[in-house]
Amino acid sequence: MDLKSPGFFNSSGIRLIRRKALLIRRKALLIRRKALLIRRKTLFIFLIITISIFVRLLLIVLRQHPGGDEIWAVFLAQSSFKSIWLATLADLHGPFYFLFLHTLDLILPFHLNVFSLRIISLVFGIIASFGMWYLGNLILGKKFALICFILSLFLPAFIFASIFARYYSLLILLSVATIIDFVFFIKRGQIKYLILLIVLSTIGVYTHYYFVLLPVSFMAFLMLSKKYKKMISSGIFSLVSLAILFAPGLYYLITLPKPELIGRHANHILKLPALVTTNIISGETLVLLYLLGNPYVYLPIIIILSLLTIVLLINGLRGIRGELFWLFFSIIFVPSVAIIIFAYSIVPLFALGPLLIFSPALVVVIARGLEFELKKSNILPLAFGLSIFASLILFFYTSQVYAVLRADFRFFINSFDDGDIVLHSHIGSFLIASHYVGREANFEIFDTGSATAQTSAGVGYKKTSVLDLPTQGGRIWYFESPLMTLEQANYVKAGLDKYLTLIYAQSFPKKGNEFKVDYYNVYLYSR
Repeated sequence: MDLKSPGFFNSSGIRLIRRKALLIRRKALLIRRKALLIRRKTLFIFLIITISIFVRLLLIVLRQHPGGDEIWAVFLAQSSFKSIWLATLADLHGPFYFLFLHTLDLILPFHLNVFSLRIISLVFGIIASFGMWYLGNLILGKKFALICFILSLFLPAFIFASIFARYYSLLILLSVATIIDFVFFIKRGQIKYLILLIVLSTIGVYTHYYFVLLPVSFMAFLMLSKKYKKMISSGIFSLVSLAILFAPGLYYLITLPKPELIGRHANHILKLPALVTTNIISGETLVLLYLLGNPYVYLPIIIILSLLTIVLLINGLRGIRGELFWLFFSIIFVPSVAIIIFAYSIVPLFALGPLLIFSPALVVVIARGLEFELKKSNILPLAFGLSIFASLILFFYTSQVYAVLRADFRFFINSFDDGDIVLHSHIGSFLIASHYVGREANFEIFDTGSATAQTSAGVGYKKTSVLDLPTQGGRIWYFESPLMTLEQANYVKAGLDKYLTLIYAQSFPKKGNEFKVDYYNVYLYSR
């Protein structure tokens, strides 16, 4: 209507103007509300990320005395590419992570240490959490993605992977990326996703051999699925390609000698509900709680958490509709069955840490179970949240082990002098002692099979003999492995007593359990 029109200022014209003004105000109000919600959501996400990083940094600082596995990674990162290849495949590890670390060590203006390796793990872990957010959004939308993201930030198992100087957070990141790529491949069928799947799977298998079970799970899904059965040929192609690309690693893995398995994560650990809770409260927590004893403190939490997790898994699988049900079902159950069969029929080894490879699928299903329960009641999600918080407290409790120097190394650290020589009968004591006093003073005096020649060369575990001791200056320290037989222990001590005088001895009685790790006996000799 024209402003000059005589009817413009009548009542109907005024009402029209008011309506338009009201609509404009409502739109402006909606825009402000949306902006406020976005700011609040951004602030919330920033807050939970900050808290999760703070918790990780706090644990990194708390765990000031590293374990042998972390020291092993640092020493190997400072070796050569060839030594890393041989040392890892002669042990029970893949070489990729350590080759990556060695590359960083060459590029960076400083040498890597335990702290820097932990920070690298933290970075991989946080990136993996954002990957979980993306995966959740890809599967079931934004609200569901946020649940996945929060779980990945605060599950103790994910926190452990982000603070431990090993490849666990990298494995989670590779797993998330591989699952995302596979979902894109089955939805779009493009060759680029198949090629990327082969690349990611190859890197994963060269990081840890358990990773091969992820593409195997994909193959199981294609066989179970009706909609995607036509892609079985692509699945076979990816597995064959993976086998060809891993052939060099497999050759060395099979042909190179292996260390003894005593004291490692053997089948005995299956007495714990490891398969259900490892990816929730971490394998390290399970092991250390078992070693520390006092099951009345932690067993109720583990039992409650296990039962809640099982309920959420069942509800979560029911809540994942269509063909994706079989995908997550396969990723959770195929590796579990395969690993148990492997552990009991081929090699008596059940490694808990690498089970984190399959944790992204577990988190997705648990998140779906939580979303399903929140629609009915808050009781089960609240109970699960409280049990997670309790298990996080348990994780801080077990991390205290690394806040205090081991009893068998206290006198040694306080009394070691420049020029002293340190002897070992196990690579474990060599790693810990070398961390504090340097590798130059540490030698292997007796081979108990704890390390292969390739691994020893990779970490600088040098041999010496009793006959060489008279020519070496300074006092002589000797760490006696609890895994030695009485005959072996007497043989070494007889040789030391022949040339040296014992001035200090600290013995630790064995615990009498084939799984529990004992302290090293410590002896100090002089001339």
